[in-house]
Amino acid sequence: VAGAFHTKHMAPAVDALERAVAQTMVKDPAITLLSNADGAVVTSGANWVERIVNQVANPVRWDKCMETMSDIGVTAMIELIPGGTLAGLAKRALPGVELLALKTPDQLATARELVGAHATATNGYQAASVGSPAEWKIVVAPGGGTFRSGAEEGAAAATSAGEIVSAGAALGRVVARGGERPVTAQFDAVLVEWLVEDGDPVSEGQPLVRLEPKENP
Repeated sequence: VAGAFHTKHMAPAVDALERAVAQTMVKDPAITLLSNADGAVVTSGANWVERIVNQVANPVRWDKCMETMSDIGVTAMIELIPGGTLAGLAKRALPGVELLALKTPDQLATARELVGAHATATNGYQAASVGSPAEWKIVVAPGGGTFRSGAEEGAAAATSAGEIVSAGAALGRVVARGGERPVTAQFDAVLVEWLVEDGDPVSEGQPLVRLEPKENP
């Protein structure tokens, strides 16, 4: 490789990362996550962060991840951009698994079809119906600053996962030196998942919340 990545020479970076994440609040994963350290299924958020930090100075074991995929019955794999390398390795190591290396936006429809054809109730994901995956939309930060839940200072969180939000409803706000910018729902939807927490620093365009548009009767 071009540098001494994932070797003992990266130890100083591990020390810096350990200090950086010491006060970071994490949650346990809601989906199945495989660790590149040894291919293990990780169910603890704290353990996941610890593994990521330590792996900076340790090898990437994609081979072990593929072994675990085989063991848990993975039938399809989508490699996110810039795709190609991992899918190429999986082609040899995971015969019979349908693969897609996602390289351009033109392939998104194909990716959706692949998810719809293979999604089941296992591994933390439940498809709405085979061939018809959920229509998720992401609301992003309108600018950089600190995310605050609620529409105004002192307000409680506007919504929680599973609740219905109306078009134009305030989901929160981004506070910066230049003022506050509202975060709103663009359509009637069900709030699926928060991707940030109150007080988190955010940058412009950062995903904040995942919504599932609500069909009109």
